Amino acid sequence: MIQHSVQATTLSQQRPPRTQRREVRWNETMEEPAPRGTLKLTSMLAICLLAPCAHGAVTLTTLHSFSGPDGANPEGALVLGADGNLYGTTSDIVSVGTNYGTVFRITPDGTFTNLYRFSGRIDGAWPQSGLVSDSDGNLYGTAHRGAHTWGTIFKISPSGSFTTLAAMDSLSGLPACLLAGTGGDFYSIGTYGGLGSIFRVSSDGSVNVLESFAGTNGFAGWQFNQSVLIRGNDGNLYGATPFGGSGFVDEYTYPDYGTVFEVTPDGSIQTLFSFNGTNGAHPTALIQGRDGNLYGTTGTGGPGFIDSSFGGGQGGHGTVFKLTTTGEFTTLALFDGTNGDQPSSLMQAHDGNFYGTTYGVTANVSTGGVFKVTADGTLTSLLSFNGTNGARSLSTLLEATNGDFYSTTYVGGASNLGTVFRLELTPQAPLFQTVTRTGGALTFIWSAVSGKSYQLQHTIDLIQTNWTDLGTPITATNATATASDTIGPDRQRFYRVVLLP
Repeated sequence: MIQHSVQATTLSQQRPPRTQRREVRWNETMEEPAPRGTLKLTSMLAICLLAPCAHGAVTLTTLHSFSGPDGANPEGALVLGADGNLYGTTSDIVSVGTNYGTVFRITPDGTFTNLYRFSGRIDGAWPQSGLVSDSDGNLYGTAHRGAHTWGTIFKISPSGSFTTLAAMDSLSGLPACLLAGTGGDFYSIGTYGGLGSIFRVSSDGSVNVLESFAGTNGFAGWQFNQSVLIRGNDGNLYGATPFGGSGFVDEYTYPDYGTVFEVTPDGSIQTLFSFNGTNGAHPTALIQGRDGNLYGTTGTGGPGFIDSSFGGGQGGHGTVFKLTTTGEFTTLALFDGTNGDQPSSLMQAHDGNFYGTTYGVTANVSTGGVFKVTADGTLTSLLSFNGTNGARSLSTLLEATNGDFYSTTYVGGASNLGTVFRLELTPQAPLFQTVTRTGGALTFIWSAVSGKSYQLQHTIDLIQTNWTDLGTPITATNATATASDTIGPDRQRFYRVVLLP
């Protein structure tokens, strides 16, 4: 009999052994006939692991606090410009007087520039949705008011040159969001015009209403910035409205709790799902995941929701959901007030996990926060804003190439008028998940972050500090990585995996 014993010793983080350890033992017994006249052999292989942690650190840096003259109350998501800078808008809803919103630029290290200040006349006012960019680096957005008082779609260059691309009217309604199409076209959802509409804006500024909502298939309602529109991998458009659905009666008596829909580029609409409150109410975000499914958040609702007329359903702190493009619905995660309240955004990061912001109560403080949801629905509160560093974020997180996130808060900061912030998440330390032996080879599988590089190393003695690389660095393509080693003449060998800078 050959008894194969593997002892795992967990180090705190860095390469040299440290004092904080956790002993784990894994035994594998292999029956093997021993030739006559030989001794039983016991071989020891020790494996050194890096300590697992959900997040080594979550660091928030306030890059800018709005003061009023430079803007106030950012709501829309930041966009990364072709020049590597971040661009966004402020709505100036809280800041009183003649403030009608701004467009701004901020560098990743926090250098802030105001590019344009809205006048409240034909250029529009109070932009609340995020900007989108074209291949030339120009930026496009939406605003209230305008020539026909129904809002505008505008174009602005990185240097601040401003043009009104289109003026909305009562048929289209106020543009609640903006989606770049092909050939210079844009799509949006209009609110307040009847029950809302889906419309296309051509590059020459002409507006074409593709579909008007009828209530049972959606109702854009009275919330300007909560309708969502995205382009699917199949070329169709997918969206969500905060009201409407199968139980819709009218916009005042029973507006219902929101829909997810599909619409072809020519305007043929199909309802994929209607929320009923207990499975979520009033969707606030919708994205398409890498697996092709739709993911989103609802601002309220959940198992404790109580249905009522006049749109007055109560209960529930919001949900994260998954929806196939054929309408199969799954609730992934539920907020309970301690792990977040009123989720307002969602995105999928390079590590495959979903991240978002909350607008309401977190840990019994009405400041909102940042959360993470894994593909299997594990919800983690990463950060609670404290007011000084921001509060009540409505904006989607933007992931930079280095893995940092950028976003805004609606209020909070030095003047309580909102902030721009950077969030740094220390990558999860690698942890060996399985070690298997096949003949004379060992195969290691460890937890990883997609896009990060790892190096498997070994040494024959933990007393020495010299570790030898096994092969070349391995770049993870999903949540695990793997490497192998051939068992040599060493009587013992210690292994570890190192996350490379």
